Amino acid sequence: MAATICNLAPMSYDGNLVNSLRLFKQFINYYNLDESMLGLHVAIVSAGSFFVGPFAGEIIDRVGRRNGMFLGSFFSIISVVVQVATHSVAALLVGRFLLGVAIVISVTASTSMATELAHPKHRGLLVGSLMSLVFLFNIPVNIIGIFIYTSPSNWAWRGLVMGEGLLPVLSIPFIFLLEESPRYLIHRGKNEKALDILAKLHGRGNRESPLVREEFEEIRSTLEYEKLNEAGWLSLIKPIANFKRFCVACLCAIFSQITGAYTIPYFQTLIIGTAGITSTKQVFLLSLGISIWVWISMMIGSALTDRIGRKPVLIGGTCVMTLCLAVMAGLGYGYEDTGRISYGIGSVLMLFIFMGAMATSWLLLAYVYPPEILKFSQRAKGVSISQALGYAFSCMNQYTLPIAIKHINWRYYAIVASFNVVIIVTMWVYFPESKGMSLEELDQVFEGVVHHEGIGIDGIQEAEADADRKDASLQDVKSVGRTDQKSSPSFY
Repeated sequence: MAATICNLAPMSYDGNLVNSLRLFKQFINYYNLDESMLGLHVAIVSAGSFFVGPFAGEIIDRVGRRNGMFLGSFFSIISVVVQVATHSVAALLVGRFLLGVAIVISVTASTSMATELAHPKHRGLLVGSLMSLVFLFNIPVNIIGIFIYTSPSNWAWRGLVMGEGLLPVLSIPFIFLLEESPRYLIHRGKNEKALDILAKLHGRGNRESPLVREEFEEIRSTLEYEKLNEAGWLSLIKPIANFKRFCVACLCAIFSQITGAYTIPYFQTLIIGTAGITSTKQVFLLSLGISIWVWISMMIGSALTDRIGRKPVLIGGTCVMTLCLAVMAGLGYGYEDTGRISYGIGSVLMLFIFMGAMATSWLLLAYVYPPEILKFSQRAKGVSISQALGYAFSCMNQYTLPIAIKHINWRYYAIVASFNVVIIVTMWVYFPESKGMSLEELDQVFEGVVHHEGIGIDGIQEAEADADRKDASLQDVKSVGRTDQKSSPSFY
């Protein structure tokens, strides 16, 4: 888990880094950035992810999930070195573009790895908790920013940028201690090694555990079917069930951008400023509060995904986000019309609720849901291409949002809220539930058939649970018998 957290850390760190840099006058003046360039400074990361995304899946399918994670960390480190050493806007943007390359590789490799290693019954909790810990690194960025934003030295903001490369450096030794994905190993014909890893992770080291044997056979037979029938890029769109999976994954990535879930967090300091709060220290403190609230909300969301399911969490979170945006539009209109600070305070409160709903739903499930609904033959390619499509929308949104906030202000929130209504209806109709099923059992949801024999993991777990209950009952009977013997009077 440490390897995955450190590998993905730049993705979360960068959001608060960008928000903090916007408050550093030294940074703004050094590069002479206006609203358009501030938007490009953020959007160029998504551009890097978009252009490399279609190739990331193929690379990771060839080199493996673990080596893919290494490549992501390597590009993260290079991007930070370029950003820290640069003295021109052009070089700064090159560094930001390389960061986008790193993020899409890391996200594709790490989420595929985590999804394929996780136990099916706890996959949402495990991957969700992992993402929650990744976003924990938002908090130190705010705390450090509060203490150094007044420093006249350019090394104040450069130091904050350097922090983005620290965790990728730490991730490298952990990555090579990590086990490779059993599904990738089986796909490569390394069955014995895959069985050892499954036994270690899900069977307490026992290769003969019924759960481990059933899981191994389920994976092996399903991958064998996929290799014979669905190899290559065509597996994304053929047969029609695969195309449905791919469409849901792409819609999930696109919707996460349109809802504002991955756009508004990059500009929260700008939004707070438009609400009438102009003190830089107050903006930093509010941003810190939001970061802590987001992390708490993600932990709550991690527990909810395996309890009530992915689909209810996504729809419920989007409904709350839509309501918040509608209220923010009304409050923004009131502030623009009257200038009363109470409207601005109300907008900040709605931003807190919005960020909580976003963290509970999209911030987690945009990375949990697509990898688990895609088959192995689709997974790396499908995740990378769906992420690339999402980043294409993100690039457009992030470039235009500062301009939109400046020129149309509260109307922007109303526009996003209206889009969200369409998204909610689409998810209600088309998104399937994946809670509690193994990755191979999801074939039943999309195709109406599974490509393996046996009673399934659920059957094994139910049988084991029944056996445990019978053992417990037998122990209770024996215990009662011994108690009766001790308490019975002796007549001899």
